Amino acid sequence: MAENERLLIRADPEQENLLQQVISSAEVDLAGICSSTATGATKLAEALQTERIDDLRQTLQKQEIDLIWLASAEPLSDAEYQFIGESGCCAISSEPWPSDLSIASLESSGGQSIRFAPLMRRSPGYLAAQQVLEEFGSVQAMNMQFRSGPGTGSLFARLFDAMDVLDVLGTDVKSMDAALTSPFWGSAGSVPETLNGLHGHITINIRFADKRCGCVAASDRGSTWHRSITLLGDGGCMTIDDMGFAWHAPDGKLLDEHREAQSATPGLLIGQQINRLLQQREAPDLPPDHAQLIALCEAARLSCRTGEGETPTKVLEMMQRP
Repeated sequence: MAENERLLIRADPEQENLLQQVISSAEVDLAGICSSTATGATKLAEALQTERIDDLRQTLQKQEIDLIWLASAEPLSDAEYQFIGESGCCAISSEPWPSDLSIASLESSGGQSIRFAPLMRRSPGYLAAQQVLEEFGSVQAMNMQFRSGPGTGSLFARLFDAMDVLDVLGTDVKSMDAALTSPFWGSAGSVPETLNGLHGHITINIRFADKRCGCVAASDRGSTWHRSITLLGDGGCMTIDDMGFAWHAPDGKLLDEHREAQSATPGLLIGQQINRLLQQREAPDLPPDHAQLIALCEAARLSCRTGEGETPTKVLEMMQRP
């Protein structure tokens, strides 16, 4: 990596702790910080001892910025996202974008150039497990728990990340039956109309076309950061989290395991992904199939509204309509 690569951040005031973690682990210099409000930007700039940025687009045009990290849960305008995607600057976002666009719009929006982070598939634990997944064999059942607390991402972000793993390991999802509960609803609440509006706790039961099964539990009110995957099959049981994995045979014998020495905080995970992106300019594997993941997330949201199983394929077809 070249020395003194410059990072520009857009964040919310309550994310100060997360920003400190990222800055201490990413091999970058902080070029400045902006927020959705001038007050928030001032608070963060003072805390991190950096420049307050008032105009994101102007800064990208006038300054040499190597990477922009969109940490804030507050979305930019579509025009701002597109400008970033077309600017040539490396960009990552801790919130999925685009969040609700047609396939045609997605392909021309620059969305694929803004990488999601932290992605579970690029955590040290998953990368280690990936080396033995082929030996494990067919996955017949899986369950996932993805939780975050204050300042570390939305429910949509946790759901998107879980759907990425599901898409890689489960492929053809036949139906999703989901339920959502939120502390903000009160007695008259209802499921939000958009993925960005999701808050609280969601559970999803999944049927695959080849008779396999799975379940997902995700939350943005989970107090602390946690991501874990349990895979069951002829190979036994494999548990994977951000820091490592353990593989047990059907008879309970430990076949393989790996644990990272350093605790995998969300800030460390984002910092590691930033370093990989800047070192290689692009990830060694393909980015997620964004449209497919949005369809999976949307099928889960629709199921929460209808109280019935929903099919991601039908959602994807609706997204492709002119």
